Amino acid sequence: MRIAVLSDIHGNMDAFEKVLEDIERSRPDFVYSLGDNIGYGAESERVIQALRQRCIPSVLGNHELAAKDPGFLDWFNPAARQSLSLTFDRLRADSLDFIRKLPHISASRAYGSSTVFRRIRLLAICFRSSRRKAPHSFGDAEPSALSDTRTALTSFPVPAMSWKRSNFRKA
Repeated sequence: MRIAVLSDIHGNMDAFEKVLEDIERSRPDFVYSLGDNIGYGAESERVIQALRQRCIPSVLGNHELAAKDPGFLDWFNPAARQSLSLTFDRLRADSLDFIRKLPHISASRAYGSSTVFRRIRLLAICFRSSRRKAPHSFGDAEPSALSDTRTALTSFPVPAMSWKRSNFRKA
């Protein structure tokens, strides 16, 4: 099974289009986004529309979390806050609604088959920060959510991947 994992698009539609072209050529079985689809780049609205049009599931990154709860804007440095404020002003209401409904963690069943048996694999994806007080840590983002990424991922009965900056590791 081949899975394409996207992250940190940050409103850069030119780069995202190149990634989408590569995805079309490589034809993965599933495509997921780990968030931070918006902010910094000038085309966050187009990025959100492309994700929605292609039905690419995404989880909340810290930039989406600030759209969901503007109180988290204080966590960002002044330049990033200004960029996000401009981004929020340029996003359509339906895009903001879409962003606010993104989950902190996503579980998806991937079905594989053979002539002998049918098996189900579960993939868990989430956004993880290396910063201790990041607002998108599960415990900081929602009191009812799981306390941290490790707890979230170990609650799934299958191997999962955890995103930390630019690399993946087995949970």
